[in-house]
Amino acid sequence: MLSEQAKPFQAKPFQARPFSVKRAALAATVGNMLEFYDFITYSFFAIQIGHTFFPSGRSGGSCSASIPTGSAGGPPCC
Repeated sequence: MLSEQAKPFQAKPFQARPFSVKRAALAATVGNMLEFYDFITYSFFAIQIGHTFFPSGRSGGSCSASIPTGSAGGPPCC
């Protein structure tokens, strides 16, 4: 009768993937590319963002207010 009963589930031990320098370099490159894209896009639109979100009578006032906003960690919507 014992041979007909199901055996208890035996989980296999977790095996992590071996460390890959190529994979780590690719991940770092992709992350840096996305961060650079974010920085360049915000820098390109800083003047338009300044005029929209920080209206000012002076021409440089709104742009001067938008640049620290971008350096604080992201666009004003976040």
